[in-house]
Amino acid sequence: MREVPSFNKAQQEFSPKGFVIVGMSLDTSSGPVQRFINAHDINYPVLMANQKTVDGFGGIIGVPTSFLVNRAGIIVKKYQGYIDKETLYRDVERVLAQPAGQP
Repeated sequence: MREVPSFNKAQQEFSPKGFVIVGMSLDTSSGPVQRFINAHDINYPVLMANQKTVDGFGGIIGVPTSFLVNRAGIIVKKYQGYIDKETLYRDVERVLAQPAGQP
């Protein structure tokens, strides 16, 4: 939850460069998720994940877990726990600087 303000800012700042944050919830009901989205003015899509999704990302040990995926769809960074804004921005800028065809 601490990272939501940084995620909102990153979505706003980097979306013109093709960056998109996608949240995933492991909740079993969308009601609490929608209330959380509304309460925190989340400006990026939040999807309901299932076990297949979790497995596809290599598993999730704890919450929050975040992944940085490049334009080729490859996970280039996995964050366990809170990501500070400086780390998030540095890593996103590094990935955005790579040519689109590069994995």
